[in-house]
Order: sequence, then structure tokens, then C-alpha cells
Amino acid sequence: MKSFLRRVRRYWFDTLVVLGLGLGLAGAVVSQDQADGPTGPLWFDVLAITAIVTPLFFRRRFPFGAPLAVGVAVALTTLVDERLVPIDFIPFLAGCAAVFLVGLLRDRSQAVAGIVLAIGVEALVAYRDPLKNLSAFIATCIVFGFLWTIAFALGRKFQEAEEARERAARAEREREERARSAVTKGSRWSWGPRCTSTRRSPTTCTPST
Repeated sequence: MKSFLRRVRRYWFDTLVVLGLGLGLAGAVVSQDQADGPTGPLWFDVLAITAIVTPLFFRRRFPFGAPLAVGVAVALTTLVDERLVPIDFIPFLAGCAAVFLVGLLRDRSQAVAGIVLAIGVEALVAYRDPLKNLSAFIATCIVFGFLWTIAFALGRKFQEAEEARERAARAEREREERARSAVTKGSRWSWGPRCTSTRRSPTTCTPST
């Protein structure tokens, strides 16, 4: 049971990514016939959705590169098919996940660069959209800013907690080293001869063992 819960905690996000990828591909195919739908071609939209979502699988190995790749994929997609990103909800969710991930980064410069990039990519999407939906752009920026702020605060809390654990571990190691040093010094003194004396006999010394 514990191993199952451990796997759930580790792979729940990947499961959502797989689900989002499937929904995104389905949405790209279904919306091809809509009047204001993607302009295609279909094979490009399929590849574009895949390129936007799959970098999230590599978030552990590339904490900054994976969210960055999501933004780059969205920007390149909107240069070819300007309606795919606005009409498909999955790129928006992928963008939300990417913004949240960059907000968690310990490097503050990378975290700030991530939200700036996200807003810039969203501005490009709104500019390329033939419908020029300004309200959607503003709403998306608000959502991105809200998610990034929460993630940034959590990231600082996680960092402080990790630093506290490191300080506690360092203090524990120092105490252990001092204790070992004290034992070593005490053992050195115990190696000297032991001397005893009484009134009837002179002082006698015996070596320690």
C-alpha cells in the first residue's frame, strides 16, 4: 500500500499530462471543421499539441528548460496556425503548469524570466489571433500572474525549510565530531601508567591495558 501511494505521489502529474495530451489531440482533430477553428494542416496541429504538452514530462531533469520549451512551442505554433492555441484549452493548461513550475524555482532570476516569457508568449498569441480577443489575453495574464505568485511564495517556503534541514544536519554532524574528538582525547590520557601507594608499601605503577 505504501509503495502504491508513493507511486501515486510521484506520477500523478505525469498522469494528468498524458490525459491532457489525449484531450488536446482530440480537440485539435474535432475543431478542424469549425468556422473559427484551427487553420491546420491537421498533421501540424497534432505535432504542435504534442510539442506543447510533452516537455512537462521532463520537468524534473530540466526544471527551467521544460517550462521554457512549452512557451517556445506555443510561440512557434501560433506563427503557423494562429487559431490553434486560442481555441484549444490544453495549451492554456500547459501554460498554467509551466508558469507554476517556474515560480517554484529556487533561482529567482529564472522564476522572474519565466513569468515574463509567459506574458510575452501570450501577447504574441493574442496579436496573431484574427479575432483579437483582448479580454481573453487580460484574463490569461491574470491567471498566470496569480499562479506564479502562489508558486513563488511556496518556492521560498520550500527553500527556507530545506535550508533549515541543512543547518540542523550540519549542527548534528558538528556535535558528533566534537563528541568523537572528546572520546579520542580521553582515550589518549587513559594509556598512561596507573600508580597506587599505601602506608605499608611504596608507590607502585602498572601499565594500562
